Amino acid sequence: MLRLLLPPNLASAAGRDAIAVRLELDLAHAPPPETVAALAVLQRIGAKPAAVSFLQLTRAQLGELTDALAGQAVFFWINRPAAPIAWNGADLVGVDEYLMPPVPAASTPVQTSLPGRPPKAGAPRTNTGPAAAGNGTPRESAWKPMTVDGSEHFLAITLPSREADNYQDVWDLVRRYGFILEPTNGKFWLRNRHKTLNFLATHGTELREHHGAEFTENFERNTAHIQPVAMEAEVREAGDGYDVTLGLKAGAAAETEILNAVSTSRNYVESGREIFLVDPVRLARLQATHQALAGVPEAMGGVRRQHRIVRARVAEVQEILAEAAPHFQAPATWQARSTALHQLATLAVPPLPAPLLAVLRPYQKLGVAWLWYLYGQQLGGILADEMGLGKTLQALALLAARHGRPVSSRGPAADPRRPSLVVCPASLMENWRREAARFTPELKVLVHHGEARGLHSSSARRP
Repeated sequence: MLRLLLPPNLASAAGRDAIAVRLELDLAHAPPPETVAALAVLQRIGAKPAAVSFLQLTRAQLGELTDALAGQAVFFWINRPAAPIAWNGADLVGVDEYLMPPVPAASTPVQTSLPGRPPKAGAPRTNTGPAAAGNGTPRESAWKPMTVDGSEHFLAITLPSREADNYQDVWDLVRRYGFILEPTNGKFWLRNRHKTLNFLATHGTELREHHGAEFTENFERNTAHIQPVAMEAEVREAGDGYDVTLGLKAGAAAETEILNAVSTSRNYVESGREIFLVDPVRLARLQATHQALAGVPEAMGGVRRQHRIVRARVAEVQEILAEAAPHFQAPATWQARSTALHQLATLAVPPLPAPLLAVLRPYQKLGVAWLWYLYGQQLGGILADEMGLGKTLQALALLAARHGRPVSSRGPAADPRRPSLVVCPASLMENWRREAARFTPELKVLVHHGEARGLHSSSARRP
């Protein structure tokens, strides 16, 4: 599944080449063929491989995406996420008209297109979106986004135009939070430092990402010392695993201050001249990450917790922490394990007898290298593939590497005195014996099966 949610202030955002887009991807399933071209565009412009992410696109970039996804019901307005934006032939209604550069003043209409993007076939573009006048020309004056001005001490909010789909939602929000309308300037004011900081912590992200609010330069300058709390992760090697500590960091503020703020619904923490906002969405994400690390479905109390992570979960936890705390530091062994399990092509094939190495196909060598790495790290694994592609041969190659000779530092030293055990259905025992005789004749095989099970060894060349 692929969804792109566009802001309600698209008309003005496109003019600034700063279109905030919410990207939703279903990473659990292979993408349908009709979205492959769009995924290539997203990869080129730097979209992150996450289930939900936010992009700031230029008109040209969004135009590439509408071209690649022409006719598909994957575009939505962010304040109407249930109803896909309609297509009019090859044009996305209410969107494509704002992706063209301004038409120069002339007595004759001029058809223009973005560099590298030819105009679409069909009739000339007309403005049919919410910011269009009756004659098809933009009415910027009739379509104004929500604007936010102020500082840590007060807020002054100008509602979007009444034609905006989110007008009523914004109206309800400011009235519910105690903003007072000033008739002389038409702005809603909140003149209370505590309420202002709580409002920014609770609804700041919502205003930017859901309502497409524009924050004035004055506001950005006055609030440069205000930032969201950060999720901080620490990884330490301990015995045969790792201790992972995850929590929130608010400058030099003590953890008790963050806990006190959360428990008393004061959604901000002050540390010197800096103010850190405790966003409820970030808190929910922190709790979800704690649950994922602990492997439990129920919510976990507290803000900072330590989790014991076994080596087998390093690759999984690496992805969890990269999403929650992208700049976390980990020991070299953690990085090496994670890299190896994510980049299988870099793993080395173990030392094998030349005849065996010669018969292995490239994908089988990759499978053997992966099994050898897991064995060296004392990890378990499952080799799953289609029937007839050589899983038995790859497993025999692993056993040959283990029993054949001492190996380099990439794996443990072979110990021929310790046998390996293969457990398989009775119907496959003869196949295993035959494959061992053919590909690894240096191994001695004992078939332990049937009522008269003997304790004598037998050659791989006979039952």
